[in-house]
Amino acid sequence: ASSGHDPFLFQIRDDGLPLRPASVDLVLCVRFLHRPLLKQLARYLRPGGVLLYSHFVDGVQLVGTPKNPAGYLMHGELCEVAAAAGLEVTLHREVTLDDGRPIVEFLARRPAVASPAKDATAGSE
Repeated sequence: ASSGHDPFLFQIRDDGLPLRPASVDLVLCVRFLHRPLLKQLARYLRPGGVLLYSHFVDGVQLVGTPKNPAGYLMHGELCEVAAAAGLEVTLHREVTLDDGRPIVEFLARRPAVASPAKDATAGSE
């Protein structure tokens, strides 16, 4: 069944992504790191939207690439970025690939906005 929403991909520009704030349900980023954009990703999420991120972490340089610290995340870096953006972290796990390189698997969610009807009902109990 179609939800009526089509996935789309964007190429990063120097000024970010060509998206309106709070306009997407999912941001998926796998094995890509551009720190200026990383700090902006949360603003594109709608309430209830999810950021799913997977990338290499510190220690990768000991067993493979990337070697340059600009190319991998520090331990806990995604949690710090998510907290600063007001996201709720639901998964933060560091695992090792078969080739020995460590990666982080990360999932965070923008809190959903409560509906006024639910708030009024909850207060009457």
